Amino acid sequence: MFRRALVLLLLALGAAAAASPEVLRLDADSFEPAVASRPFVAVAFVAPWCAHCKRLEPEWRAAASKLAARGRNIALATLDATAGDANAALAARHDVRGFPSIRIFRDGDPKSAEEYVGPRAADGVVATLERLEAKAETFINTKRDAEAFVKAKPVVVLGVFDGERDAPLARAFGAAARAFADDPDAPDDVSVPFGVVASAAAVPETDSFFGEERKVRRGDVLIYREFETRVERFRFEHLAEKNASRDERKDALLSFVSLRATPRVAALTRDPRSRSVLRRVFAHPGPKVIGFADDESTRREMAETMARVAEEEEKEHISKPDTSGAGDAPTTRARFVVGVAAENANALRFFDVDPERLPAVVIHDTRTDARYVLRDASGADALAEWLAAFRAGTLAPTVRSAGDETSGATPPEAEAAPSAASAAILVAKGFRDAVAGAEAPAVTLIQFHAPWCGHCESFAPTYNAVAAAFRDDRDARVVTFDADANDVPDARFDVKGFPAVRLYRKADDSVHAYEGARTTKALIEFVRKHVGVGSGGDARRGERGDDGEL
Repeated sequence: MFRRALVLLLLALGAAAAASPEVLRLDADSFEPAVASRPFVAVAFVAPWCAHCKRLEPEWRAAASKLAARGRNIALATLDATAGDANAALAARHDVRGFPSIRIFRDGDPKSAEEYVGPRAADGVVATLERLEAKAETFINTKRDAEAFVKAKPVVVLGVFDGERDAPLARAFGAAARAFADDPDAPDDVSVPFGVVASAAAVPETDSFFGEERKVRRGDVLIYREFETRVERFRFEHLAEKNASRDERKDALLSFVSLRATPRVAALTRDPRSRSVLRRVFAHPGPKVIGFADDESTRREMAETMARVAEEEEKEHISKPDTSGAGDAPTTRARFVVGVAAENANALRFFDVDPERLPAVVIHDTRTDARYVLRDASGADALAEWLAAFRAGTLAPTVRSAGDETSGATPPEAEAAPSAASAAILVAKGFRDAVAGAEAPAVTLIQFHAPWCGHCESFAPTYNAVAAAFRDDRDARVVTFDADANDVPDARFDVKGFPAVRLYRKADDSVHAYEGARTTKALIEFVRKHVGVGSGGDARRGERGDDGEL
């Protein structure tokens, strides 16, 4: 009797295990009711002949058991996409093209699916689904907490939703928060927190809102940005008449936030909060407008001035988005940054800003690496006019040139060599005239060097011997250029290390890198090869002798 009872008990336990309720078995008929009655469902679309599906099955079952044991409100399900036309059509509606394909359904909505991209082993499935199920937004109870929340990051999004009455809007807000946090195409490492308050009374006070109506209402989404007293508002109302779906609402909000995901004026500071924003700003292809202040008070004044100019920039480019794609047009939206000079010594050196002449503003044209320094940085009107001149192409770039304190005259000739045995010295001012002007020779050989470069010092005797060989030659000139004290005026020279030897050929405005042996003879032959190309160069070489010696 005991043995028979034990057998029956084991059979009952086995039947219970076989009928484990932890993985839902769905089909086209049961799919919508199952999803509609649960807040979070992960459905694996499978095929019975699929080897990957067979490997997933025990892992999926184990993951479901672990989630149930942890009390998580996450349901796992499978659906055989090959069992009848209705199942196949359901799989096609959710873009299932291979097996297994896992889709996530939230908030009882069987029409909006998210693709699961993650591990397939049980522990990995559990960890990933728990992360995805967690709310991306922060729920805030008091006005004091909300005030702290909006000050925690340079850009913050705050939604005003009142419980069940605003549930559809709140779900769209949460979906946008998740999409912004998880989107692989979103800006790298840009953290924009999304928060929710239950009533307008908990919204932090601000000077003003964009738009005519200043009263905060339920359903409003507000964007707070550093250095700005005005808050931008998004409302779902304009989507109501279109009977927009949750995904359409989410996408509209996401687009609105993405356009404003950096403050109009970013802080150039060592504060870790600013790093992600600065990475986004400097990764943008458009020009950068960078302000340097002599103290914190001036920085704030400059930020407010720049914010007014940036506001007009933003309005123009939201109404007329960039069409250049790669950002190679001068009309690409500018990005604004401001910092205290003493905290940004490296940036001062890079942009060649005199720390004794502050405040100053720099435009950095990332297309050409040109820099434009505005010494009088006072007033939004002056800044706007200066930026307009840059866009019109009438602004002269600021060039760092050895021995010159100001932007001004352009000497047509390179400086004389310090001795007869040395190459002539070329500086940034006058570079173009010296190599391509009316009095310039057919070719100019240029050594780009730095005074601290040991290889340059070793190479100097060889290079000076080449210069001596062409001392009286009307068609070729040999010069040196201190790239540590001067801006290299043309990106085509592509100077990435020292010494770098380049040849400029006037006839076709071309640049040629020298990559041969660092010997006097090889360099002389390189120059002669380019002298007079297309204009009688062979005759000149013949005059010097066929053996290649001068």
